[in-house]
Amino acid sequence: MTLWILIALGVLLLVWFLYITGSGGDHDRGPKTRLGRAWRRIVLWGGDVRKIGHFPWVTWDVSEHLVEYEEAVSALPFIRPGDVGLHRERGFLSNLAIPGFMKHAWLHMNGPQRFGIPGGKQLCDTGAMEMVEAVSEGVLRRSALHPIRSDYTIILRPKDVSPASVRWALEKSRRIVGCQYDTDFRFDIEEELTHFQSDAVPSEADFARRRAEMEAFLDNLRAEWDGGFSCSEAVSFAWWHEQKKLNLYRQPMRGKQVIPPDAFLNRGFEIVWMSESVTPELAAKLGLGEEGVQMICEHRDRRRAAAEAELGLEPGAAPARRGRLWRRIGRRLGIRRNRRPSGGQGA
Repeated sequence: MTLWILIALGVLLLVWFLYITGSGGDHDRGPKTRLGRAWRRIVLWGGDVRKIGHFPWVTWDVSEHLVEYEEAVSALPFIRPGDVGLHRERGFLSNLAIPGFMKHAWLHMNGPQRFGIPGGKQLCDTGAMEMVEAVSEGVLRRSALHPIRSDYTIILRPKDVSPASVRWALEKSRRIVGCQYDTDFRFDIEEELTHFQSDAVPSEADFARRRAEMEAFLDNLRAEWDGGFSCSEAVSFAWWHEQKKLNLYRQPMRGKQVIPPDAFLNRGFEIVWMSESVTPELAAKLGLGEEGVQMICEHRDRRRAAAEAELGLEPGAAPARRGRLWRRIGRRLGIRRNRRPSGGQGA
């Protein structure tokens, strides 16, 4: 038995060595180049190996995302306070428990700081940008860049809301930072509003007074609150005073009344930024509804038109391609051929 184990290990090591010495795209296949490639891969692989405190006690998992760092950073200048972020990460077991395309939601607390410099140029400082999200560790406030670097990311902005309404949404998010994560997925938002005194938008004077009063006992309130917040529940709680305007309604899903992340892709919001990895075909395939798919199509149209204008091209250079793409999406969603997406043609 020991001999067979040694033989099997030897075969595995041989296969592994053949893999790491495989072609890396170099034209020179000499021994020195192949061994150099092998050494490089061994060194890089060794840098990913780390010890963990449970079985199998070691891992070499590498966190790779379709949204690269540079693309994620490019989203930050588009963000404003109150914007809602959505993303989906591949490979997580929890994805099976959350139906639909997007799997996580968060709320942006601020936008970039902009200031001018001599010469008429404007600088954009994104270093202090933060967001609030509910994750397994609880409701946290951290860097706005953190959730954007994912596999599929969309940034949404509530439409037709006042600056006072935005401030109140941010204030409500601040109040729940530190609460635990809701593993029961009870969207008891009305009860939460009562506990955290967040029922309606106050006036300017009342806002300052109530903010000072709340600071005195918020820590105890969080500690005593035996509920919690899931990711989309925390965002819904923040914007609940605009529930009707933003079309935020619970829906039955696997025996519970919830607001899934996909629910934010409705006409109460507009897409202000979207990663290149998000396509209407993929969104439809992964369960996003017709309204959300149309919004993605329209945003891609706007982005394409802006790129054409920047390059000095004639607008609508490829209408046939856009038409064919929308017909493919329409067939998948069961949309009649004579129906056109509102606000523009599909991407």
